[in-house]
Amino acid sequence: METTDTTPVPQNTGEQNERVTVTILLDGGYRYSLSLAREASLLGQLIGTLTLPPDQRANALFQIPISKEVGSLTFSGDRLTGVLTNPPIMVRKKDSENQGTASNA
Repeated sequence: METTDTTPVPQNTGEQNERVTVTILLDGGYRYSLSLAREASLLGQLIGTLTLPPDQRANALFQIPISKEVGSLTFSGDRLTGVLTNPPIMVRKKDSENQGTASNA
């Protein structure tokens, strides 16, 4: 059985707290960009939601603080269509035969 570990795989940058520019792509062509630490749980949750079957994504609800003036971005997981990252983030893909192999997200 194949599962996906959505923990971002560190690159050889030497920076433990490296920032990643993340663009959240939403249904209808909407997008929102923000900067996150590479190890941020939100990044793992976004990528993890994309690995779920479409009928299970609606169970996820995201509320992302934007700023004190604007409030937060709120959307359900079934509206998430993609996540762009810069620099690229690798996602570990695991199956019963090959634990811990990395592949592009």
